[in-house]
Amino acid sequence: IISALAFVSSHASDLYAAGSLSPTPSNTALFSSTQPEPVMFISGAPRAGVTQIQFNPAAPHLMYTAHRRHMSIYAWDLRTHLDAPLAA
Repeated sequence: IISALAFVSSHASDLYAAGSLSPTPSNTALFSSTQPEPVMFISGAPRAGVTQIQFNPAAPHLMYTAHRRHMSIYAWDLRTHLDAPLAA
């Protein structure tokens, strides 16, 4: 079940992110509106459903996720490896 969607606010980008309630470490994926399959999966998140996704409007390469029963917000830099969130 898709539980969260976020769109990059830049008009030059066709990327969007979708998160799932499935408690798996790769339950967030990036999509392009021009391709039917995911562009990439985000891994390294907690094994909990995604409740919110947001792209940073000033720096659209930064994406934030929140997960069920977790008090943290995870930050991802989409320009680097996506095996783990950025360290706080």
